Amino acid sequence: MISFLLFWRAEDFFYQKVFNDPIIFPVTYSINNVKQRKCSVNKDDETISCPQGTNISNSAFVTATINNLPSGYFNILNFTCNSLKANPKQEIQIIIRSNGTGRSYFFKPDGSEQSNPVIPIVNNSQIEAYFLSHEGESIFKLPQLKIINPNIERKEYGKPKLTKIEKNVYRASVEVTPTEKLYIQSMFISNSFGLPKTMYEYNYPIPDSKTNVMIIPVIANESIIIGIDVYNDEYFCAWHQRTDVEGSYMELSIKPKRTFTLTYLIIEKESVNLRDSLEKWHLTFKDIYCNNTFGLGAWVAFPRLNQFKEDYIKPLINVLQMVVNYVQLLEIMEGEISMESFNAQSIIIIKDLRYISYSMVLQEI
Repeated sequence: MISFLLFWRAEDFFYQKVFNDPIIFPVTYSINNVKQRKCSVNKDDETISCPQGTNISNSAFVTATINNLPSGYFNILNFTCNSLKANPKQEIQIIIRSNGTGRSYFFKPDGSEQSNPVIPIVNNSQIEAYFLSHEGESIFKLPQLKIINPNIERKEYGKPKLTKIEKNVYRASVEVTPTEKLYIQSMFISNSFGLPKTMYEYNYPIPDSKTNVMIIPVIANESIIIGIDVYNDEYFCAWHQRTDVEGSYMELSIKPKRTFTLTYLIIEKESVNLRDSLEKWHLTFKDIYCNNTFGLGAWVAFPRLNQFKEDYIKPLINVLQMVVNYVQLLEIMEGEISMESFNAQSIIIIKDLRYISYSMVLQEI
């Protein structure tokens, strides 16, 4: 295998996203083109009336074909639509057919402006709108759609370095300096592997946050694996996985308060799919993944699994819930909290909220 280092510059390992004014392209539907099927169309009022029970197989629909779209990456759909009936179940199903792929998106016709990431839209793409009444009657207005190119510019960031850790394993690093807001990303991985059917998505939302983080630590194709720096224990690095027309990459959206070094790892190994890439990642860093620091464990035969849950898991969950409730109580108490502790099933809580520790010992089975 030819080394990827022959084709990459150090500057290619980190990019900064710069957001310019978005490019907006309106999508126009005509009331004359609505296929009414089980619904009825009023061309004077430009409304579509649908009886109770319409779904995608019998509802009215309208199609627009995209022409004269400017060059660029259009992957956001902006939707606005009104219904003249108060039917909480009604919705508009938008189907985008582009480059041989079809994908559905659902919107509420409540008059609000809604935006959603969609598959890339190009010239000759078709955007279909289906008027679904479901469990009640509906009177829809024609939806107003806009497709948007975020118009993101990418610039080389900082002075990246590439350090060899061992054979075919490297660390990409760059110094990040304080700024108001920074979107920084890794190198691009073209033709990256898709997720197996048993995996739902790359990223998982953080509760009470507007962001998400990678729960799968790598992005890979047939020759390259990149992933989070498993040796960095100085700070939490909330990488996201992202994909656009140039490929897949890891992205970090941060507001750095101090100067620090951002890193990720690169493995130069062939893989056949994402599972294979994860296995090679795991075996490459055996000192991290194959190091059991938690002591002896126990396994439970399947016939005894339910009894194990009753005897051990449920009591543990109850105790942990008690811990949560107690901590919440401490958080709302006013005044100085005295140093005081109590013991409940080997769970020890100290009222100084900086120190909350617990231990639970399971008996041998």
